[in-house]
Amino acid sequence: MAAKKLPKISIITPSLNQGDFIEKTIKSVLSQDYPNIEYIIIDGKSTDNTPDILKKYEKDIILISEKDKNQSNAINKGLKIASGEIIGYLNADDVYEPHALFRISNFFKENPKILWTTGKCSIIDDKGKEIRPFIKLWKHIWQKIALSINKEFEILLVLNYISQPATFIKKELVQKVGFLNEDMEYAMDYEYWLRISRKSKLGYIDSDIARFRIHENSKTNKNFKYQIIEGYKCAKENTNSRLFLFLHTLQDKCTIKVYQEL
Repeated sequence: MAAKKLPKISIITPSLNQGDFIEKTIKSVLSQDYPNIEYIIIDGKSTDNTPDILKKYEKDIILISEKDKNQSNAINKGLKIASGEIIGYLNADDVYEPHALFRISNFFKENPKILWTTGKCSIIDDKGKEIRPFIKLWKHIWQKIALSINKEFEILLVLNYISQPATFIKKELVQKVGFLNEDMEYAMDYEYWLRISRKSKLGYIDSDIARFRIHENSKTNKNFKYQIIEGYKCAKENTNSRLFLFLHTLQDKCTIKVYQEL
């Protein structure tokens, strides 16, 4: 299919001192066989080797290099200039699976009424080796359950079964819902999913879309408990149900216990 007949997909990468991984991220986007990509990188004035890497790809990317408030602010800068019909954001240490963007495009073509979708996402270490496969399976199970009983929002109040790197949103939905909450430092994705799920049914692609990297200096690894705290705050702002909040707290305790044992 000719590129002009395929919807443009905008990918946003917020970046700050991820020189060890960002080239892998860039290559995973630019090596996609999808011909209609807009790739936006928002770099917060990195002081490592990131600028040298970005310079190598300056002809293939839209680069904004300036200080930002935080990660949410950087992503919002990209959302505001993205011109694609479909939008995703990929952190500077994560990667897409081969053919991921064609899978995304085909899904939206076959399901025109669905405005956002997610898929499977593996977890990898700093060397790219898959780790914690049970988390991928756990999220996959709950995605299937939530969609099969049409209770995406309710189950999302209890646990975040959506993997951010494998999630894509139609621009028209972003225009309805708005941007990420820049007061959030760790659970901004979860807060956004809760808002979006009130407006639109979630789609699901039963295929591998992305790989989420955990390493020594990753935000998730270093600040896991803060993410839990912010996540509970998000749930509390979206429900008054004591049952849902109790189940959310119970899920958090189980998650922390599992995490500590890894």
